[in-house]
Amino acid sequence: MPAEKENTHRQLLSVHKLEDLFMLNEDRVLSKDLSFQYKKQIYQIDFMEKKFTYMNLKVRSK
Repeated sequence: MPAEKENTHRQLLSVHKLEDLFMLNEDRVLSKDLSFQYKKQIYQIDFMEKKFTYMNLKVRSK
């Protein structure tokens, strides 16, 4: 039994994107070679000119 009988849920607006609301995000940090690991897979950022200023940059996987 609900604590209150009144429905206090807000209407879902067209600006709300369900795929963004229910998305799992995991942060990763780039290594020296501009790579990070996600689900046992290694990804490497490919830049035309590698600059180590990107090292330790946080990336978010979606």
